[in-house]
Amino acid sequence: MDRTERLGAEAEGALRVYLGRRVEHSMFLLSNMREAGIEASEHPRSGVYVGAFAGANLVGVACHYRKGNLVVNAPKHAVELGQAAVSASRRPLAGVVGPDSQVTAIADALGLPVGSDAQMDESDGLYRLELAQLRVPEPLRDGEVVGRPLDAADLDRVCAWSVRYHVETIGETETPELHRDVKAEHEAALGRGDIWVLERRGELVARTAYNARLPEAVQVGGVWTPHELRGLGFARCVVASHLLTARDAGVRTAILFTDDANTPARRAYAALGFERIGRYRLLLLRSPFRHG
Repeated sequence: MDRTERLGAEAEGALRVYLGRRVEHSMFLLSNMREAGIEASEHPRSGVYVGAFAGANLVGVACHYRKGNLVVNAPKHAVELGQAAVSASRRPLAGVVGPDSQVTAIADALGLPVGSDAQMDESDGLYRLELAQLRVPEPLRDGEVVGRPLDAADLDRVCAWSVRYHVETIGETETPELHRDVKAEHEAALGRGDIWVLERRGELVARTAYNARLPEAVQVGGVWTPHELRGLGFARCVVASHLLTARDAGVRTAILFTDDANTPARRAYAALGFERIGRYRLLLLRSPFRHG
């Protein structure tokens, strides 16, 4: 690496090419850039992008987003890029997300709280599926269950599920603010198809979502089945239904990550055809961290 520099509009094409070669590690970066652009703005998904260069070649990138998360894709220069992005943004750090070894290197260099000292610290299995190889579960194929986009009439129930997901999976505290934010997120998703639900005989039984989306790839997240309905195959059916719609729209690839300890989820995704390709880590902090 010869240098790091903040990336502007003139670097957007090169950044897309670099990240596109590593799409399984780049979904948040690519999706957020597609939605908010590369220049910092008031958009909630905007951030400060910093690149590492060897000569004229981009060899790594990190972005510190408005909401505080640092997302990295830099096989050899994660620490330098992470520090540069946080310094350039002048914002507190809320979390670090990216390939496991890169997040570990940044956390060690900055002295971040990890493990039980963090709000959430998971080194997850990273999975990929080419949608041409999607295996459709029998209940979905036979019409016993039906998937569809989130509707306004679903909001109360599905928002309640999502609050439980945030509390039980991400480690957030249930507050009026969390309920407000979840409701706003779901209302904004109406008509977009990013949040998907599954019905059995007219009853909602599961939900899923895309947490990152590109014309050629989607990243699955927020999969939830109420506790009393688990073990019946609804999670794999809701994900499969959502992915079938994506495939019909021309999407070729699906990415997801899940905790190794979540055996039912791993089995469900394997049944759909997902194959493990690496590790991805989410380190979310209990309180903001200021670098330097």
